[in-house]
Amino acid sequence: IWRGRTRPEVADEYEAYNLAEGVPPLEKTALGVQLLREDREDETWFTTISYWADMDSMTAFTKGDPQAVHHLPRDKELLIELPGKIQIHRIVLDRKNRAGHPRSIGRCACAASAVGSPFRSWRIRPIPRSSGR
Repeated sequence: IWRGRTRPEVADEYEAYNLAEGVPPLEKTALGVQLLREDREDETWFTTISYWADMDSMTAFTKGDPQAVHHLPRDKELLIELPGKIQIHRIVLDRKNRAGHPRSIGRCACAASAVGSPFRSWRIRPIPRSSGR
């Protein structure tokens, strides 16, 4: 799990940049990837969650320490601060509803509380598949 924040006036630019430059390498290697965005009054938080088969897969992708952040070239320009590390969590429960689909929760309480925010305006946006898939 990676988290970073921008000023509101560059949030749309960072979202497009991250979708173009940060997400595609994850899509090619990880089992799955999600990008979440929370617009607050004075800052916008981005959270990238990627799913991996095991630590060996993550280590191979990062070519070393899976907790080390590999910043994008424009992160220093667009982010308020450069995050220091990636958080690694183990999935304890991945429950589906009876139809086999993930539960629709509208707002992402677990991610919101994880960044110290009560329910705020989380927008869950699907990440478009690249044209080659």
